[in-house]
Amino acid sequence: MSDAEPEYRPVTVAVVRQGGEMTVEEVMIHPLDWCKGERCPFDSPSFHHMVRWQKVIRMDKGDIVERTCPHGIGHPDPDSAHWALSGGHSVTADTDAYQYLLHGCDGCCRPPDERPVPESEV
Repeated sequence: MSDAEPEYRPVTVAVVRQGGEMTVEEVMIHPLDWCKGERCPFDSPSFHHMVRWQKVIRMDKGDIVERTCPHGIGHPDPDSAHWALSGGHSVTADTDAYQYLLHGCDGCCRPPDERPVPESEV
């Protein structure tokens, strides 16, 4: 086992901190080998329909990554959600990881083939 310090890496990304203001800044993310073989929104995203949407690190919500849909709504990135629900979230032990997946949803996070058909199109 190596005693070397982990090599965190800089990435320029949208960030929301406490208070809710979004900025674009350079932040340090995990070393590349920490997510090797795992789903990761930065290094090895799974194939999902939101993968090309803007990434936003929600530092006000336990560092979960959201994807911003074309309507400007933030939806939890599936790979970040997987990380949070598997215990990797950086929240305190008394918090429920599911609360970080709650969001103001317009339905865009559902895959297109799973969205309900509007009544006007029936």
